[in-house]
Amino acid sequence: MTTVTLTMPRLGETMEEGTVSGWLVAEGEEFARGAALIEFETDKTAVEYPALGAGRLVKQLVSKGDLVRLGEPIAEIDLMGGDDWVSSGDATTDTAGPTKGSAEEGQGDTVVIDLLMPRLGETMEEGRIMGWMVAIGEHYERGASILEVETDKTVAEFPALVPGRIVETLVEPGDMVKVDMPIARIEVARSDAPQDGETGEAKTSAPETQAATRQPAASAQARAGGPVRATPLARRAARRAGLDIASVSGTGRRGRIELADVERALAGHGGALASESWGPASGGTPVLLVHGFGGDRLTFDQLGKALGRAGLSVRAVDLPSHGKTDVRARNFEDIVAALRGELDPRRPVHLVGHSLGAAACVAAAARHGGVTSLTLIAPAGLGLGIDAEFISGMARAESAGAVGHWLRRLSERAETFSREIVSGIHAELAKGRLADLAQDICRGGQQSVNVRTDLAVLAGEIPVRSLVGMQDRIVDWRDAIDVSPAIAIHVFPRAGHMPHWDAPAEVATILEKELHHV
Repeated sequence: MTTVTLTMPRLGETMEEGTVSGWLVAEGEEFARGAALIEFETDKTAVEYPALGAGRLVKQLVSKGDLVRLGEPIAEIDLMGGDDWVSSGDATTDTAGPTKGSAEEGQGDTVVIDLLMPRLGETMEEGRIMGWMVAIGEHYERGASILEVETDKTVAEFPALVPGRIVETLVEPGDMVKVDMPIARIEVARSDAPQDGETGEAKTSAPETQAATRQPAASAQARAGGPVRATPLARRAARRAGLDIASVSGTGRRGRIELADVERALAGHGGALASESWGPASGGTPVLLVHGFGGDRLTFDQLGKALGRAGLSVRAVDLPSHGKTDVRARNFEDIVAALRGELDPRRPVHLVGHSLGAAACVAAAARHGGVTSLTLIAPAGLGLGIDAEFISGMARAESAGAVGHWLRRLSERAETFSREIVSGIHAELAKGRLADLAQDICRGGQQSVNVRTDLAVLAGEIPVRSLVGMQDRIVDWRDAIDVSPAIAIHVFPRAGHMPHWDAPAEVATILEKELHHV
């Protein structure tokens, strides 16, 4: 007897844990590939988990009502001499129904069969195709996600129970498909094709079967780039508020719109901020990164990845008039208002801001709360001195060559930027979205933003630290030293205005240590 341990699978893209609703196979009972073994309830839906291979349930390691985290053991399985579909890692893929259908002759030892729409929950009768994850003609392994489906309760990826190849797709993104209707034609090994009487055997269907009810996309965005990816809760909230879901920027996995995104869009600042995330989706210490003038969330790419690897749940946003955020900022107060929309006193975060973003973090935290600790990197708003030429030059962005010169004032790292990178930055700046903001924050060659008083008060309430570079050419690093003795100061002798670029390992180590222990 070959016994292996089955672990808790990921039953949805945001799921990290689930509650056992009940076992569908008893101890000692044999099961076929595709048979539902156990039912879990997540924070969004109830889902049955099917076996990716045949076997016998030796021992149940969890019971009804148990809360089980992703990857924890749930059962011992006897493979009964078959392939090890558990230890290969296939058992931890997202849940979906079996591959099944009417077989046609293929070439050699393969056959072409229908792939039917799976039932992803006990109440599911239909689902919307969100997108194919394997191209026509492409081969895939067992457990690989083939497509993504949205039901009335959740969004889930559909994994293959056996290796194969997509021959033809019968549905398109946006189509609403009934359970057990054909969605694709796939080529599999003859030995892997469902046999008569096997669990999950499909009804006979011809390749030309119309499997889906075609429905028009819900918005202009959907028509232009496929269906809008959003959770059912987000759609419901937007519908009740009369908000076009396509106008909201999603912050979830692969840009999916979450309920919190809709709530921020309704808060009055014109829509959620575009963002990038690293680390665990839930359960990790939450950290919010805010870039400076002329930057975007990608300036934190290296730091975000490092903090994510350390187990922190990290998110970096694009401020108004920057990056992929569509809403414009006419002045500093617009930046602060948008950032306040990202803060929730009920779910406080560690706030990390750079330059102008650091000043906005101070103002937003002082007025709104929702901040556990504050980290300022080369903060603006603490003195009059500023490189006014840099501000106006970045706002005008007259040429890629000029932008390259301005970038070198930020950090020596800019010397390594390729022509393509600089051209891309220039193209973004040349849209002219920063002109009004530049005039507001820098007047008469001096900073017009002042957050010193707010910062001194915050330093007496929450942990505050400042990271400054002695080679800073944009603001005077010494302005950050004398605000309050309660602020921890980290000075980088060889860093410029971008310490997280010039000393990335050191900055990451400081934040990992401090944020894990606050």
